[in-house]
Amino acid sequence: MILAEPPDLIGTTRSLARENRGFITRSLELVKGINPNIIVFHSAGIRTAADVVDIIRAGAEATGTTSGIVRADNPIRQMDEMLIALRQTWQEMHP
Repeated sequence: MILAEPPDLIGTTRSLARENRGFITRSLELVKGINPNIIVFHSAGIRTAADVVDIIRAGAEATGTTSGIVRADNPIRQMDEMLIALRQTWQEMHP
């Protein structure tokens, strides 16, 4: 597994899926060209369940967040919503 994040978006409110979708495609191509078995996490600016949906639909194999959860008014609820969104979107895209 490897985490790919553009540094200018880390910890911001600007989601990678909306700001730089090409980064997802390019980094997947580069990593998979070296070893197709490596799982690539994409993150940066992931703050909401909608951000999780966007990044998975943009082609990310996985995602994560820190600030999106710890800065939330209710971190547990935020995490639950993100996990539900991840599971639903993944199942939708990979039936």
